[in-house]
Amino acid sequence: MAIDLPPVMPPQLASSAQIAEAEQGTSSSKVEVTVGGIRLQVIGNRYLSDADLRELLLAEATPSAAITALARRYYNTGHFLVGLHYFRRGDTVVVMVSQHTLKGVRGDPAVRRHFRSLVGDPDLTLAEYDRARVLADMQAQRMGVSYRVSYEVHYDKQVILDFIAEPVADHQPSSGAIEVNNQGSRYLGRYFGLAGLSHEFGDGSKLNLGYQTAFVDLGGAEDGESYHQLDARVDRPFHFGLFGLDINHVRYEREPVVAEENPTAGGCVLFFCQPGTVFVPVPLEAEITRLGVDGEQLLSSTPRRRISVFEGIDYVDSEIVGDTEASRSEVLLEERYAVASVGAKYAARGRLGQRPDFLTAQLALKVGVGGNDGTLRDRGSSEVSITNRSADFVLLQPRLAYKFDLTPAWTTTFNLHGQLSNDVQLPQQQQFVLGGLGSLSAYLPGALVGDQGVFLHIGVQRRWQFETLSLTPSVFVEYGAARYNDTDDDLGDSQTLSDAGVRVTVIPAGESGLESELVVARGLSEDVADPARLDAFEADFFWRVRWSF
Repeated sequence: MAIDLPPVMPPQLASSAQIAEAEQGTSSSKVEVTVGGIRLQVIGNRYLSDADLRELLLAEATPSAAITALARRYYNTGHFLVGLHYFRRGDTVVVMVSQHTLKGVRGDPAVRRHFRSLVGDPDLTLAEYDRARVLADMQAQRMGVSYRVSYEVHYDKQVILDFIAEPVADHQPSSGAIEVNNQGSRYLGRYFGLAGLSHEFGDGSKLNLGYQTAFVDLGGAEDGESYHQLDARVDRPFHFGLFGLDINHVRYEREPVVAEENPTAGGCVLFFCQPGTVFVPVPLEAEITRLGVDGEQLLSSTPRRRISVFEGIDYVDSEIVGDTEASRSEVLLEERYAVASVGAKYAARGRLGQRPDFLTAQLALKVGVGGNDGTLRDRGSSEVSITNRSADFVLLQPRLAYKFDLTPAWTTTFNLHGQLSNDVQLPQQQQFVLGGLGSLSAYLPGALVGDQGVFLHIGVQRRWQFETLSLTPSVFVEYGAARYNDTDDDLGDSQTLSDAGVRVTVIPAGESGLESELVVARGLSEDVADPARLDAFEADFFWRVRWSF
């Protein structure tokens, strides 16, 4: 972390004014125990029950250890600005407990603004501090600065937090990556290459740029001619949330062969011509552009649990144009609409028995906004077709992930995500798509497509850590289902696939180096409307190699 959690406030000797206050007996809360043969009196306890307080103090061998343990207990319960002042009166050690108030924050203005709202809080908790710290920590990391936190305690029960800056010696604001893989795409191709650059600016902003293309000459592209994808994102943490802007553009070309009826293709016998079928290549050009603005705000944060909400607005422009002998530049797909989204995330780190575990849960609501133009007309047909899609959709997208460490080296993972929607057929970019590396890994992307669906992944992995790299083999099983809405044909029924496989991942020990992954999976069961189509989506294996620098 670039910004540490504040330390436990150290117990201090009481001032003469505090001693006089204790002598007057103005506090109504008083607990006495004997520790190491010395009477220990605690005055002003407000966050622990008397029984818990006695149990805590009696567990220590000396009064000094008991006072230190009490300070730690208040901190662990989230009350990190509780101060302990002690003095000796005869054969009794008196400990005064007082809740301090944050008087101010000292340090770099870039960090101070995240904590200004905490100033003056009469009972500041660690959760309130951590909620402000998370975004400040992200900004500090991007700036290449770390901060130590110390207290300046005043006798009037006021505290100043001092953030002491220390530049990170090996901070690299820029990084990049180059990758080749055979992950394929829903649209075309099997072999892809990508390059990405990232740069962190001095104000905490971060820019990510990416380019991806298909290597159609290597095979597996079927009818694909070219594929180009550009991605750009910039985001910045503010004291009121993390906000970002996304731009994504995809352009690809295909030339599928379609069957057409030709009245003379069957040949002529004398003057009688028989109709026949000819196969005609149809060049297709497609462009997909997405612009998005998003934000995320923390509602609650502790070192173990975090709750946040997020929101966003996307604009999608998707078009496919086909050229044929009969009709030049015919628009086959034209979908323009906006999507408004809101949601919440929950993350928790804890222990199940004696082993650590980690849980994340997310729920997103998306609503189509902005009309049914182009081919988004919802003509009321009972078939699955481009012209039966609608932008008047409502989506609910749950996501759940759980990881449990069976041993220090063995880990089991559980991942579940899905999509529910109202009874309309969705635009192409909102459909639920399964297949590919990490999503039904025995099949290529697009093996299952629908308006609603679910995906489940359960795996067990074993990690070996070496000096320069880590090796992680794993086994897994997967299940996926998808179905279309508003149709009477077989695609309206749930289509399901399951598979099992092995994954091997090699990751460098540092932030740069060569990373690789190999996945081999085979189908276990299938229940689909078109088994012949599914055969074309079977994948022998997936691999990827990435060099980060």
